[in-house]
Amino acid sequence: MRQMQVKEKEIEKKRMEVQSLQGQLEALRERHTVLRKEVEILQNQIDECSVKKDRAGKLLNGLGGEKQKWLVCNRMIDKRFVTIQGDVLLGAAFITYLSPFSQKFREKACEKWSDIITQQEILI
Repeated sequence: MRQMQVKEKEIEKKRMEVQSLQGQLEALRERHTVLRKEVEILQNQIDECSVKKDRAGKLLNGLGGEKQKWLVCNRMIDKRFVTIQGDVLLGAAFITYLSPFSQKFREKACEKWSDIITQQEILI
């Protein structure tokens, strides 16, 4: 009888251990589920970032060609702006003073004015 009581106590002790282990197992399963969801969310964010990175790379590559275009345009504008003062001066004088005169007289006056502007070291 005594042996039976001892065995029953051991069985009860083992049941308590099993119950405790089942509780721990359930907590670990819940934690595992939560962590899986976090991993899934992070994986989705990684995928989104990869897509954004690819798009940004394509955009930058496209803008690289645009940069070249702007550099060429900028050089062309720089070349034209070198003579803008002389061009504006000659154009304003032409419109202001020469509009009532004949074409021949206008051409001669423009040649003289061009020479004067050039002597003043203003580019035309």
